[in-house]
Amino acid sequence: MWVPAGAQMGMMKGGGKGGVQQHHLKQTSSGGDTNPKGVLSTALCMLLGRSVTKEDCVYEVTEEKGKHVATLTVSALTTEKTDFEGKPAADKKSAEANAAKKALNVLSKEIKEAKAAHDVVKKEKEQAFREKKKAKLAEKKAAKEAEA
Repeated sequence: MWVPAGAQMGMMKGGGKGGVQQHHLKQTSSGGDTNPKGVLSTALCMLLGRSVTKEDCVYEVTEEKGKHVATLTVSALTTEKTDFEGKPAADKKSAEANAAKKALNVLSKEIKEAKAAHDVVKKEKEQAFREKKKAKLAEKKAAKEAEA
Protein backbone atom coordinates (compact mmCIF):
# COMPACT_ATOMS: atom_id res chain seq x y z
CA MET A 1 0.00 0.00 0.00
CA TRP A 2 1.38 3.38 -1.00
CA VAL A 3 1.38 6.03 1.74
CA PRO A 4 2.24 9.67 0.93
CA ALA A 5 5.27 11.05 2.73
CA GLY A 6 4.37 12.51 6.11
CA ALA A 7 0.93 10.82 6.24
CA GLN A 8 0.06 8.79 9.29
CA MET A 9 -1.47 5.37 8.93
CA GLY A 10 -4.02 6.06 11.67
CA MET A 11 -5.42 9.06 9.82
CA MET A 12 -6.38 7.04 6.76
CA LYS A 13 -9.94 5.98 6.05
CA GLY A 14 -10.70 2.56 7.51
CA GLY A 15 -8.33 3.02 10.46
CA GLY A 16 -5.24 2.26 8.38
CA LYS A 17 -5.99 -1.43 8.00
CA GLY A 18 -5.16 -1.11 4.34
CA GLY A 19 -7.93 -3.42 3.26
CA VAL A 20 -11.42 -3.35 1.96
CA GLN A 21 -14.08 -2.96 4.59
CA GLN A 22 -16.00 -6.17 4.96
CA HIS A 23 -19.64 -6.32 5.83
CA HIS A 24 -20.98 -9.44 7.40
CA LEU A 25 -24.61 -9.92 6.47
CA LYS A 26 -26.81 -12.47 8.10
CA GLN A 27 -28.68 -14.65 5.69
CA THR A 28 -32.32 -14.68 6.59
CA SER A 29 -34.21 -17.89 6.24
CA SER A 30 -37.68 -16.46 5.84
CA GLY A 31 -40.07 -18.70 3.98
CA GLY A 32 -38.52 -22.02 4.97
CA ASP A 33 -36.21 -23.95 2.67
CA THR A 34 -35.05 -21.79 -0.21
CA ASN A 35 -33.63 -24.75 -2.16
CA PRO A 36 -35.90 -27.80 -1.94
CA LYS A 37 -33.88 -29.69 -4.58
CA GLY A 38 -30.74 -29.37 -2.44
CA VAL A 39 -32.58 -30.41 0.70
CA LEU A 40 -34.03 -33.40 -1.16
CA SER A 41 -30.58 -34.38 -2.43
CA THR A 42 -29.19 -34.33 1.11
CA ALA A 43 -32.17 -36.34 2.39
CA LEU A 44 -31.78 -38.92 -0.38
CA CYS A 45 -28.10 -39.32 0.50
CA MET A 46 -29.16 -40.33 4.00
CA LEU A 47 -31.97 -42.59 2.74
CA LEU A 48 -29.83 -44.37 0.16
CA GLY A 49 -26.65 -44.43 2.22
CA ARG A 50 -24.62 -43.11 -0.73
CA SER A 51 -24.24 -40.04 -2.94
CA VAL A 52 -27.13 -39.25 -5.26
CA THR A 53 -26.46 -39.40 -9.00
CA LYS A 54 -28.24 -37.68 -11.89
CA GLU A 55 -29.86 -41.01 -12.77
CA ASP A 56 -31.40 -41.26 -9.28
CA CYS A 57 -33.46 -38.05 -9.63
CA VAL A 58 -35.03 -37.44 -13.01
CA TYR A 59 -37.21 -34.35 -13.48
CA GLU A 60 -39.64 -34.34 -16.42
CA VAL A 61 -41.28 -30.97 -17.06
CA THR A 62 -44.37 -30.54 -19.21
CA GLU A 63 -46.16 -27.33 -20.12
CA GLU A 64 -49.93 -27.24 -19.79
CA LYS A 65 -51.97 -24.07 -20.42
CA GLY A 66 -48.93 -21.81 -19.93
CA LYS A 67 -47.99 -23.48 -16.64
CA HIS A 68 -45.08 -25.86 -16.09
CA VAL A 69 -45.66 -29.12 -14.23
CA ALA A 70 -42.71 -31.25 -13.12
CA THR A 71 -42.74 -34.93 -12.29
CA LEU A 72 -39.83 -36.23 -10.25
CA THR A 73 -38.90 -39.89 -10.55
CA VAL A 74 -36.53 -41.29 -7.93
CA SER A 75 -35.72 -44.75 -9.27
CA ALA A 76 -33.35 -45.71 -6.43
CA LEU A 77 -36.05 -45.53 -3.74
CA THR A 78 -37.35 -48.74 -2.20
CA THR A 79 -40.60 -47.10 -1.00
CA GLU A 80 -43.89 -47.80 -2.74
CA LYS A 81 -44.02 -44.32 -4.27
CA THR A 82 -41.18 -43.25 -6.57
CA ASP A 83 -42.97 -40.62 -8.73
CA PHE A 84 -43.82 -37.18 -7.35
CA GLU A 85 -45.80 -34.57 -9.29
CA GLY A 86 -45.45 -30.97 -8.16
CA LYS A 87 -47.93 -28.12 -8.33
CA PRO A 88 -48.10 -26.10 -11.57
CA ALA A 89 -45.67 -23.16 -11.67
CA ALA A 90 -44.83 -20.21 -13.92
CA ASP A 91 -41.41 -21.53 -14.93
CA LYS A 92 -39.44 -24.77 -15.18
CA LYS A 93 -37.22 -24.08 -12.16
CA SER A 94 -40.18 -23.44 -9.84
CA ALA A 95 -41.98 -26.51 -11.18
CA GLU A 96 -38.95 -28.70 -10.34
CA ALA A 97 -38.78 -27.11 -6.87
CA ASN A 98 -42.47 -27.92 -6.34
CA ALA A 99 -41.89 -31.56 -7.30
CA ALA A 100 -38.97 -31.72 -4.85
CA LYS A 101 -41.19 -30.23 -2.09
CA LYS A 102 -43.84 -32.86 -2.83
CA ALA A 103 -41.22 -35.63 -2.54
CA LEU A 104 -39.95 -34.16 0.75
CA ASN A 105 -43.51 -34.08 2.14
CA VAL A 106 -44.33 -37.64 1.06
CA LEU A 107 -41.00 -39.06 2.29
CA SER A 108 -40.86 -37.01 5.50
CA LYS A 109 -41.29 -40.04 7.81
CA GLU A 110 -38.55 -42.05 6.08
CA ILE A 111 -36.26 -38.99 6.00
CA LYS A 112 -36.71 -38.41 9.75
CA GLU A 113 -35.83 -42.03 10.50
CA ALA A 114 -32.77 -41.94 8.22
CA LYS A 115 -31.62 -38.64 9.74
CA ALA A 116 -31.94 -40.04 13.27
CA ALA A 117 -29.85 -43.08 12.30
CA HIS A 118 -27.32 -40.83 10.55
CA ASP A 119 -27.04 -38.58 13.61
CA VAL A 120 -26.36 -41.59 15.87
CA VAL A 121 -23.55 -42.82 13.59
CA LYS A 122 -22.14 -39.29 13.32
CA LYS A 123 -22.15 -38.87 17.11
CA GLU A 124 -20.34 -42.20 17.55
CA LYS A 125 -17.68 -41.18 15.02
CA GLU A 126 -17.19 -37.82 16.74
CA GLN A 127 -16.86 -39.52 20.13
CA ALA A 128 -14.29 -41.99 18.78
CA PHE A 129 -12.33 -39.10 17.23
CA ARG A 130 -12.36 -37.17 20.54
CA GLU A 131 -11.14 -40.23 22.45
CA LYS A 132 -8.38 -40.85 19.90
CA LYS A 133 -7.30 -37.20 20.10
CA LYS A 134 -7.36 -37.30 23.90
CA ALA A 135 -5.21 -40.47 23.96
CA LYS A 136 -2.74 -38.93 21.52
CA LEU A 137 -2.51 -35.78 23.66
CA ALA A 138 -1.96 -37.86 26.81
CA GLU A 139 0.74 -39.86 25.03
CA LYS A 140 2.46 -36.64 23.93
CA LYS A 141 2.27 -35.26 27.48
CA ALA A 142 3.75 -38.47 28.93
CA ALA A 143 6.61 -38.35 26.41
CA LYS A 144 7.30 -34.72 27.29
CA GLU A 145 7.35 -35.51 31.05
CA ALA A 146 9.69 -38.44 30.43
CA GLU A 147 12.15 -36.07 28.73
CA ALA A 148 12.15 -33.63 31.64
